[in-house]
Amino acid sequence: MEEATAGLYNAYSKRVKDMDDFWAKRAAEEMQHSTMLSKLFRILDDGKLFYNIENFSVKNIEDLTEYILEAEFDARHGKLSKAQAVMTSLTIEKLMIEGGFYSTAQSDADEFKIIAGRLRDLTKQHIDKIEEQMEAVNRMGAAAKENLSLY
Repeated sequence: MEEATAGLYNAYSKRVKDMDDFWAKRAAEEMQHSTMLSKLFRILDDGKLFYNIENFSVKNIEDLTEYILEAEFDARHGKLSKAQAVMTSLTIEKLMIEGGFYSTAQSDADEFKIIAGRLRDLTKQHIDKIEEQMEAVNRMGAAAKENLSLY
């Protein structure tokens, strides 16, 4: 899911030219999230256990990943606006938090709490940064409407 999001943000960085740095940074951060998650697999390999897995919805992860991959395809091959990119990414990041992807499962490994908590915090930071971009896009849209009304 994190890698799929990185792919989407890379597509945005190529298509939304005046936001290319913003999206490239988010893509790199998503790959860092993926690396952090891969460390959790090592915890399992070390014999640590995870709990509450039955409360973790694999279907939700699969559905969100499919949504992300479809959004990436559309971003690479269809029409794309700044507003659309920002809205889609905000939806994805909020669904990651609301889906409890980093808070449902628990482990007897201390590292798990640290990694899961960090991923929750980083995802919330993404939401904040994307919301700032949404405000900027909205301001540009309002300014454009105001300029049109002058004519």
